[in-house]
Amino acid sequence: MQDLMRENSINKDWISIGGLTDIIICILGTSHNKDEKRKILVTLKDLVKGHVRNKEKLVDYGGWDHVIPCLGRDPSISKAAVELLYELLQERSGWNVSACRKLSQQGSAILFLVTLLKGQVRESAVYAEKILNKLVEIDEENISWAAKSGWYKPLIDRIVQGTDSSRISMVRALVNMELFDSDLKLLGEEGILPSLLQMLSSGNLESKELSLSALVKLSDCAANKELIAAAGGLPLVITLMFSAHMRSMIIVKCSEILEKFSCDDDGIKFFIDENGAQLELEPIVSDLLALQQIAHSSQNVRRPALRTLLGICKFDAGLVKTAVLTAKGVSLVLPLLDDTDSEIREIAINLLFLFSHHEPQGVVEYLLKPKRLEALVGFLENDDKSDVQMAAAGLLANLPKSEVSVTTKLIDLDGLNALIKIIRTGTMEAKENALSALFRFTDPANPETQRIVVEQGAYPLFVNLLTTGSVMAKARAAALIGDLSRSSPKLVVVSKATGCWCFRPTRPHLCPAHGGICSVKTTFCLIEATALPVLVKLLQGEVHVIAHEAIQTLSTLVQEGSPNRGANVLHEADAIKPVLDIFTWGTDSLKEEALGLLEKVFLSREMVEHYGPSARLILVGMPGRNGHEDSRMGRRVAKVLSLLERYSRSSTSLLPGIFG
Repeated sequence: MQDLMRENSINKDWISIGGLTDIIICILGTSHNKDEKRKILVTLKDLVKGHVRNKEKLVDYGGWDHVIPCLGRDPSISKAAVELLYELLQERSGWNVSACRKLSQQGSAILFLVTLLKGQVRESAVYAEKILNKLVEIDEENISWAAKSGWYKPLIDRIVQGTDSSRISMVRALVNMELFDSDLKLLGEEGILPSLLQMLSSGNLESKELSLSALVKLSDCAANKELIAAAGGLPLVITLMFSAHMRSMIIVKCSEILEKFSCDDDGIKFFIDENGAQLELEPIVSDLLALQQIAHSSQNVRRPALRTLLGICKFDAGLVKTAVLTAKGVSLVLPLLDDTDSEIREIAINLLFLFSHHEPQGVVEYLLKPKRLEALVGFLENDDKSDVQMAAAGLLANLPKSEVSVTTKLIDLDGLNALIKIIRTGTMEAKENALSALFRFTDPANPETQRIVVEQGAYPLFVNLLTTGSVMAKARAAALIGDLSRSSPKLVVVSKATGCWCFRPTRPHLCPAHGGICSVKTTFCLIEATALPVLVKLLQGEVHVIAHEAIQTLSTLVQEGSPNRGANVLHEADAIKPVLDIFTWGTDSLKEEALGLLEKVFLSREMVEHYGPSARLILVGMPGRNGHEDSRMGRRVAKVLSLLERYSRSSTSLLPGIFG
């Protein structure tokens, strides 16, 4: 066939009349031989070049249904196919618009052409770009198809430079597309954001709504958020959102944008004007809260508005205070705990956790109303939402512990059990808040409530957290053990000898610290709970907040009436040396705690004889001691040194100026 065409161009007619064209097109559709396909495509190109009727026949009778799939084949095949396709779209005066429109109707054609445009074969890319440019020129809908296939240049050009109607059409297409992060980033880098912001500031309501919808989509990309913020986009969005009588859909989109700009990773860093200056956030917080009061505000507005409020408040404690005291945030958010929308309820509990740092009493009054505490316990039991558990436990921890009725009701409603379950299976952040909430149940003034805590299996969890918990969890677990240990002396049973008078009486095992029969469940004894060695180890970690609680808890073992027992227990556990070491690394407040424990320990002559020399050396040499003897620290140092002096074997005073 190629020889015939080279011999005489009129043979192109005879080849077509003889049916050879139909035969090789059929072979093209069924053959799996790459070389065969390529040769057919090359032959077809020669057959239609400069021959109108052959082109029309190939186009009109579906011949390119077999040609178009070849665009996605092997590079050699796709190159021959795109060259043939280009030839089919040409006529004497240029492009054959009718043929181009027919090609547009082939669903996969644009996708294949975009793939070739981005491919490695330069010649194929050139032909593909020429065809694509013509297709998007004759039909704007093809711009959308090209963008969906990954070629955004025509769409970006129309948004940046097109007419108002074209821009609106393209933005609408953009809003309806499924875009990945790389696509979003590319669109921002190619400069469509200023055009969208221009539509936002000067367009009609339809233009504003479309622009906002596009900005919502583009704000999923962090790089775009930075560009929008730098261009002054946030003030525009905020102004629109809180404008009077604004269309509800525009308010919805504005609130969604603000939500994306205030997510956990970003906080308030994007809340700036075009000059990079921080926006005034107090009125924004007040407006977001006020939005919750508007009767016709839909959940689609309130949800993102609440999330925005939460995101802002998480990063600025001062704004939390503003929200609570100035904007009456607690009274506005508390009713949301009863909202029909579960997401709104969950966001509300997170906000109330933050607010309860500043106005716990208002929260208490609300929770004591019927069915309120049940809802709070429901949040504690929500294993699927760790942030909700964390917030509910934190809210409970911030409520005044003097509210005994709250404590009692929580026990009745299984709230205590829910907190203990969080300590067993929750996230570490939730565990920290749950531990804080448990302090209302471990008050030494109420040993019966303490007993309920222990009976529900909390004690081993506290001991385990001394090893496995975060810094804050270790400190709080140590403090809770200290609360329980303070009750041990009151609960211990003093043993009496039993047995017949003619036999040696049997004596049960007595607790070395409390002098009676101890157990975890009956006396809350930390020795029986095997917490002592772990607490001593915590002192050696040189973490101030942990050491502070560990010392206070260890101090509960040394009772004023019988200090020898407890002091000897600490000695046997190697606890005294780490306490003395604190004076080389601890803060002043931690040193004071250490001095408080030493005041108890050195009531024992044996402990003075054992540790006196090293303790004297440390305390006498403390920096600034002589200049601060009238301070609380100085007085405590002097008291410990006086105890050491009292039991000193030397008759010579060791403290010149104080004892001699």
